[in-house]
Amino acid sequence: MRAPVTWLAVVPLIFLVGCRTLDDRGASDRTRVTAQAEDTDLAEALAHYSQALIFESSLGGFEASLRHSRLAAENDPAFLPMTLKVAAGYLTRKENDRALLVLNRAKSYHPDSVELRLLLGIVYQLSGQVRMAAREFDVAIRLAPNRPEAYVRLATLYAAEANLKKVLATLDTGLTKCRNHTVLLEFCDNMGRLYLQGGQPRDALQFFDRMRTGQPDNLVVKELTARCCAALGDYRRAVALLQELTVSQPENFKIVLLLGEVYEAQGDWVRAEECLVRGVQALPQDVLTWLQLANLQIKHAPARAVKTLREAMEHNPGDLSLRAFLGLLYSRLQQFDAAIAEFKEIEKAAEKNPALAKTLQPQYYFWYGTTCDQGGRFQEAERLMERCVALNPDFAEALNYLAYMWAVKGLNLDKAQEYVTRALKLQPEEGAFLDTLGWVYYRKESFREALSYLEKALVRMPDDPVIAEHMGDVWAALKNPRKAKRFWTLSLKQAPDNDAVRKKLSRAETE
Repeated sequence: MRAPVTWLAVVPLIFLVGCRTLDDRGASDRTRVTAQAEDTDLAEALAHYSQALIFESSLGGFEASLRHSRLAAENDPAFLPMTLKVAAGYLTRKENDRALLVLNRAKSYHPDSVELRLLLGIVYQLSGQVRMAAREFDVAIRLAPNRPEAYVRLATLYAAEANLKKVLATLDTGLTKCRNHTVLLEFCDNMGRLYLQGGQPRDALQFFDRMRTGQPDNLVVKELTARCCAALGDYRRAVALLQELTVSQPENFKIVLLLGEVYEAQGDWVRAEECLVRGVQALPQDVLTWLQLANLQIKHAPARAVKTLREAMEHNPGDLSLRAFLGLLYSRLQQFDAAIAEFKEIEKAAEKNPALAKTLQPQYYFWYGTTCDQGGRFQEAERLMERCVALNPDFAEALNYLAYMWAVKGLNLDKAQEYVTRALKLQPEEGAFLDTLGWVYYRKESFREALSYLEKALVRMPDDPVIAEHMGDVWAALKNPRKAKRFWTLSLKQAPDNDAVRKKLSRAETE
C-alpha cells in the first residue's frame, strides 16, 4: 500500500539537498561556499534518510530502506532515531554483530539514552552475552529509576537464566521505585501463569502475591492464587479465597466447581458434593461436571452415583461417555448384568452409526470384555478382547487379560503364550504378566518353567494372594507338599475368604 502523505513530505528534502552535490557550471562568476565536512555529512545523512523513508513508506523496499538508513546513521551517528532504526533492522535479519556495532558507536554520542541502553541490552541478550546485557539494563535503571520497562527487561534476563531470586528482587525494586506498576504487574501475571502451568505452584504464588498487593481486588489473581494454594495443600487459604469469589461472582460456576475440588481434596465430601450439585444444576449440559459428581459419590454413596448418571443421561441423551461410566459403576458394584446392558446399548448405537463406531476406543472394548468375563460370559468376553487387541496391538493389559482367560480355561495355550509374551515385551517388569505366563506354563505342564516366572512375579508382587496360590499349585505338581502348603497358607492369610485355597490346605493336611 502506498503512503502519498509521507511521499510528499520528503519530496522537498530531495530537491533541497539531493543525493549528491550538483555541479553548477554556470555559476563560475559567483562566490562559492565550501561546505565543512560536518555539514556535508549532515547533508548526506538527510539525503539517505529521505531515500529510506521513500523506499519504506512508498515502495515497500525493506532492503533498500535498510541500506539508506545505514548510510544515514554512518554519516550522522548522533541522529539517535535513525541509529535505533538501523539496529532494529539488523536485528530482523539476525545480524546481531552489526546491530551491536551501530549501537555502541551511538552510545558515545548518547550515553544517557535509556532507549539506546535498553535496545543494546536486548541485542546483547539475544547474542548470549548475559553479563553485558545485565550491565546495560542496570545503566538504564540508574538513568531512569522510575521507568518500569528497564526492570522488566532485567527481570526477563534473569528469568531466562532461571534465577528466580534475582527476578523477584528486580521486580520488588521496580515496584518500589516506579509509580506506574502496570507493566511490572503484567510481567508478574505472565510469569506466575508460566510457573503454574509448569507444575511449580510455589514459585507461581510469589508472583501472584505481588499482584495481589498491587491489585487487591483483581478477581482473576485471587482465583490463580487459590489454585496455587490448593496445589500446595494449603486448602484453608484456597477455600477462603474461593469463598470470597463466590460471594462477589455468584453466577461464576467455574469458581463453585473449583471450590468443590478443593473441598474434595480436603476430605470434606459433603461440601464438595454440594458444590458439584450446584454446578450440574446450573450447567446440565456439562458432562464433565456430572462425571465428577458421580465419581465423588461412588466413594461414599454409590447408589446416589447411579441416580446422578441416570439424571445426567436425561439431560445429555446422546453422550455415550455417561453410559460407559454407568456401565463401569455397575461393574464395580458387581451388578454385571446391568453393566453389560449399558455397554450393549453403546454397541447397538455404534452398529447404527458407522461414524460413531470408528470413535469407540480400544479401552471401551476392554471394559466391556472384562465385565462380560466377570459376569460369566466367556465367549462374549473373548470376542471383545480380540476386538480390543485388533484395534490396539500394543494394549498390554488386554493382551495379558485375554491370555489369562485362556490359561484359566486351558484353551488356546500357544496363543495365550504368544499374547502374554507380547505384553511382557511392552512391560517386562509387570508382576501380573509374569504370573500369567507362569500359569500358561503350568497349564502346559511345564512346571519348572512355570515356577521360574511365578517366582519373578512374587518378587514384584509379594502381597498378591493369587500368585501365592499359583506357587502352591506348582509345588504340589512338583510333588513338594510342604512348600505347597507354605504358599497356600500365605495366600489364605492374604485373602482369608478364599474357600478354594482353604479346601486345598485341608486336603493337603489329610494326605
